[in-house]
Amino acid sequence: MLRTRDGCEKISLKLFTSVWSESFGKKLAIREPTGHAMCQICCRHKHILKSLSGDRLGRQCQMQMYSAHLKRQYEDRCLYWQARAASRMNAITADSTQQVCCIVDGMDHSKFRYPRSLAMLSKEYDFLQRPHLNMHAILAHGHMCLLSLADITVPKDASFCVELLSHCLHCISDRLDLRVTRLLVQCDNTCRELKNNCTLRAMSQWVANSRLWNCELRCLQKGHSHEDVDAFFANVAVTVEKYNELHRPCNFQEILQQYLDGGARRHEPLKRVVQVDEVRDWSTFLNVAFDGAHLKGIGGPGAPHTFLLERFCDTGLSRDVIDNKFWSKVRKEPEHPCDVVLRTGFSLFVGSDVLKLLIVLLILQIYIYRAKHICRQSSKVNNACVYPP
Repeated sequence: MLRTRDGCEKISLKLFTSVWSESFGKKLAIREPTGHAMCQICCRHKHILKSLSGDRLGRQCQMQMYSAHLKRQYEDRCLYWQARAASRMNAITADSTQQVCCIVDGMDHSKFRYPRSLAMLSKEYDFLQRPHLNMHAILAHGHMCLLSLADITVPKDASFCVELLSHCLHCISDRLDLRVTRLLVQCDNTCRELKNNCTLRAMSQWVANSRLWNCELRCLQKGHSHEDVDAFFANVAVTVEKYNELHRPCNFQEILQQYLDGGARRHEPLKRVVQVDEVRDWSTFLNVAFDGAHLKGIGGPGAPHTFLLERFCDTGLSRDVIDNKFWSKVRKEPEHPCDVVLRTGFSLFVGSDVLKLLIVLLILQIYIYRAKHICRQSSKVNNACVYPP
């Protein structure tokens, strides 16, 4: 109940909401409660603030910590928005390179259950479990919008994400020279898809072989990772709900391709919807090619959120400032200018000049030659690979 100014009459919240929507809904709408999970840090701060209602100093200190957390996640978003704008404008930097910013995410598979038909509303089908499709999207801002539909039998692991990212780069390679391109990949802070050793090994190989100028992986903070790709998923869900008869996965592919061709994602000239039946085992291949090189501490509490991979000859640093205590034990070949250095930090909002050198990943030339040899002998590698051997 809501009390009026004189304190005598009362109106219900339902009545207030209906009157507001009827009279002022077109000018200022009341936001509906979100269905997304709340950030655990924000939830903890709110509960502590509520318990400190009688302690002014304690509440003030806690509010400062809460504000610092919100400021940090907002600054992370600002960096993504800045990179997105530069990617859409195809801006050329001072060192004659350009940036490609892409965001990778997956959609809720409940919208892609099939067969989708009005006949399925019958009670006779209540005991049946319909299969679903898993949809992933890569928005390479200013270049390409790639949607993938995969059956539940296709694992959604690191190899799947590397395959999609490789295909996206292969498609946009006709539009720009990737050798002078800085790739920035934005993703959720989860180790199942991109924030893992498989993805970092693949990016390291691309940089070491001069397929890319450098490559950076950024992960938004957990609970604050909802961005423009999630708004795009909402539009896709609305599009799917318009159709009552979708019996096969190819039907979903057709309506999504029509949706993209109808004017969606106007900043991306390339728009494709693909159906993935099988992916290469990138995880095992890269593990063998890199001779078991493994990075620790990239996931879990306290792990960094940004990873920048670049060749040593492009960093302008000396060997003395690089932490190579791991590779000094196993290195058998002399140092090479194309060794890949990994820079990482705990927050995205830091300048490249003060980015902390936490660990170094040195890709030996012998590993590169070994990877190429394995690629030639692998029966799964064909001309569909983004970087054929």
